[in-house]
Amino acid sequence: VFYGKDLRNLGSGNLGATNTLRNFGKRAAFVVLLVDIGKGWFPIWYLSGNVEASIGNTWLIACGFSCILGHICSCWVRFKGGKGVATSCGVFLALTPAPAVAAFIVWLVTFSLSKTASIASVVASIVFPILVYFAPGTTNPNLIWISTVLSILILWTHRGNIARMIQGTEKQVL
Repeated sequence: VFYGKDLRNLGSGNLGATNTLRNFGKRAAFVVLLVDIGKGWFPIWYLSGNVEASIGNTWLIACGFSCILGHICSCWVRFKGGKGVATSCGVFLALTPAPAVAAFIVWLVTFSLSKTASIASVVASIVFPILVYFAPGTTNPNLIWISTVLSILILWTHRGNIARMIQGTEKQVL
């Protein structure tokens, strides 16, 4: 709840940075974006530095996937959370930074051309598993699988946006 209003009752009803930007401005959207990225990044960063090395990368991936699912299907908001893009970005910034940064650059370029966050998110999520696959040092096949599964999940969370893109009615950010 920002400014005494419930974001779920405004605009698209989504709890992400784009709807926050449209309804409350840049500062509030920036805070939401940082919190959502942090939700994914912090647990992976903490576990990778503070848990026995024997935990292995697979458990870090499982933790990251849980963070993303918890964001998308949050029990605190009746299982209707965000779309998972920023939280996924945080998870993969911690797990495999180079492909995450490259996907963010793809997102920025697509957004600058389309002015539509959902188009940028869809394009970046499609490209991301390819970036993970070709990233130097990506030896864990689970990273490739989970990036593919998350790409499909993000496409699913954007199914309404994709339908509006096809119809030509998807809103630009501003």
